[in-house]
Amino acid sequence: MKTAETEAEIFLMALGSLSKEEREIVIVHLLAGAEIREDIMDILTIQQRINKPSRPFRECLSEN
Repeated sequence: MKTAETEAEIFLMALGSLSKEEREIVIVHLLAGAEIREDIMDILTIQQRINKPSRPFRECLSEN
């Protein structure tokens, strides 16, 4: 049985082998689904903030 990481690598290799137009079509289809789109947005947010200092939870709550 393949691990999730191995399956992801196979998917990425297949995606990389597509033409730019084909990759765009795949990405548009991925983003069309609300659940996957939210997952992608969460991952991008984490990547953007990875080197930023953390903040106490109560400080975040006080802003609302």
